[in-house]
Amino acid sequence: MLELAGGVLTPTTLAEARGAVVLEGTAEVEGLAEVVEGLTEEVDGLTEVLDDLTEVLEGFTEVVEGFTVVTAAEEGFAEVAEGAADVVPGAAAT
Repeated sequence: MLELAGGVLTPTTLAEARGAVVLEGTAEVEGLAEVVEGLTEEVDGLTEVLDDLTEVLEGFTEVVEGFTVVTAAEEGFAEVAEGAADVVPGAAAT
């Protein structure tokens, strides 16, 4: 804030005011830099969480694919059993 000595703006008060404005602006820029750095760290942390979630989803996908293979195998065995029942009476009961 600019304060005048006796209501007169002098070169000294003007220089002091400029210096104060520069210092205040510098402090604000430094504060903003800290905020940006903090946000960058948060984004990095979120990126790590997303990477972990991606790995978990990939694992679930593998499990589902495994169940699909098992289901297909069970259906194949059921077809074999039905075919065996056609050839050997009572084979489907096992």
